[in-house]
Amino acid sequence: MNPISAQRWYRLVLDRSLGLPLGDIVRVPGASIINENPTVIRSPENAAPLLCRVVAQECGAQVVRVDLLGPPAPQNVTYLDFLSPEINDFARERLAKTPFQQQGIVYNCVRQGSLIRIDAGGGKTICSIASATATPGPIIFVSSSAGRWHVSREITRYTSLTEEREEILILEGEKPIGLPRKLRFVVVTWELIVPWLDMLLKLKPATVVFDEIHRAQSAKRSKAVPLPTQIQIGSDGQPLPVIQRFRREDLRNTASAVRKISRATRRRIGLSATPIRDRIRNLWAPLDILDPKGWGWYSQFTRSYCSAAEGSHGWDDTGKSGTRELAERLQHLVYEVPRAVSHAELPSSRSEVIYLPVSQQNAPSGGWKNDPELKELRSQMRQNPSALLELALRKAASVKRDFICDRVSEAVAEKQKVVIYTGRRKDVDAWAHKLKEKLKGVPVWAGHGGVSDRERDRMASEYMETKEAAVLVCTGYSMGQSIELQTTDLMIFAQLPWSPGDLKQWMGRATRKGQDRPVLWFFVVAIATADERVAQVLIRKIEDVYDVWGDSEDKQHARALMGLGDPDKVLDSMVGKLAEDPRIKMGDFG
Repeated sequence: MNPISAQRWYRLVLDRSLGLPLGDIVRVPGASIINENPTVIRSPENAAPLLCRVVAQECGAQVVRVDLLGPPAPQNVTYLDFLSPEINDFARERLAKTPFQQQGIVYNCVRQGSLIRIDAGGGKTICSIASATATPGPIIFVSSSAGRWHVSREITRYTSLTEEREEILILEGEKPIGLPRKLRFVVVTWELIVPWLDMLLKLKPATVVFDEIHRAQSAKRSKAVPLPTQIQIGSDGQPLPVIQRFRREDLRNTASAVRKISRATRRRIGLSATPIRDRIRNLWAPLDILDPKGWGWYSQFTRSYCSAAEGSHGWDDTGKSGTRELAERLQHLVYEVPRAVSHAELPSSRSEVIYLPVSQQNAPSGGWKNDPELKELRSQMRQNPSALLELALRKAASVKRDFICDRVSEAVAEKQKVVIYTGRRKDVDAWAHKLKEKLKGVPVWAGHGGVSDRERDRMASEYMETKEAAVLVCTGYSMGQSIELQTTDLMIFAQLPWSPGDLKQWMGRATRKGQDRPVLWFFVVAIATADERVAQVLIRKIEDVYDVWGDSEDKQHARALMGLGDPDKVLDSMVGKLAEDPRIKMGDFG
């Protein structure tokens, strides 16, 4: 059975004419009035139940008829009805043991667009591969740069398709070439979508899978271009006021390219453990990709769900509003599996937060005065104040070096495997060098953006295969996604990320299928440094995400950062001078 490929909309017929603009009636992004007398509203599937209530409660009208625009969803089907012959016996055996993955396949296959939200390592990939192959035709699999080789291995692991027969292709380089005719899966990174766009569109893809779809958070897809104007002369011989008109022109960026691929394909599947990376506003772009026009324009979405309004500094969309309404609508697009279900067989893990006093901090290391990487940040300070805080964050990570190295030594003495996340290449190399000298004979790897994707993939594999104590030092942004590190005992966060999404992604490297040991997440926050400011911001953002998703685990992380659940403790810890003014104590940077 082939999936239903039509996007489902509804026509809501009211009992009378309301005679009011839509914005005054329903205020629901994605809805539109298609008839005035009586009022008829065109609604996306995700908003139809909500609109029926809003019309009754706020307008005193009733919806007398609901018409489905498009084919209905099939009823009484199972995942077996959608499995392609390409899915091999190994995959079928795994799927037979995991009911939530079976349900996920059905969920994907009866919708044109869907978002699978399962924690890292919970089986999103096999679910998406089985769903994508349910429809004949080419499949585009969009992946992170570091994860493309992993995706290719997973496709060959779960299907009968092979690269040797040119059924699977990983795109490399920015100079497109012709694509094989028999191509079934093409794996492309987010960074290569733009140069390969025309070739990908020529494929006429049947399905596109967006792994880590939270990366598509930008709403900047086009720009306004002024049209030529002509001066008109009035009857009095004087020039009339010029009315400037504009047209929209697509930008040549990832956001625009992804939108074009989304519109050109029949089915869209998004994968993410963290759909909201930072702010609720970041959710609009992924939703619009998966469910085109079903969430209105960006401005409509942010007005409804981000308290957006024109402020003294322009459009302010950093807040939140209507979270209950948003959560209700998401249920029609998002298939979510609680961690207690997806990771039920894994050992329990715990968090520990250490607030490191100034007396236990070492001096900043790694040539801070002359570091070229930091000179560039210093040059950006006048135009970009955040560069100043970035400098402070990196310094905060550096002053924890001795304390963290001692903690790693203790773990290694107990035959544990350790991952250290920090934010700067130079720190990674410096720490790896120090640990190699200190831990004689213990394998230590250093992973960051200066190492190739293949090399980072090799590091992760060697780390995983090591049976004894081992240490992986890396930046979170290079090795915090799309890799497997589930043999880890201790995961140390030397530098906190800005967003809850990044935090969860990094943590998720260790809590995956195959994990057989409890993981300790070890957060080190340096007192009187920018660390405290980041912890404060991170806690607030986690609270915002929790309001939409209701993720109890995220809530626990926030409470841990607060100091074992005591909100007053975190407020007391935010008394460092840098938390009040990040410009203080910056003389060290020259």
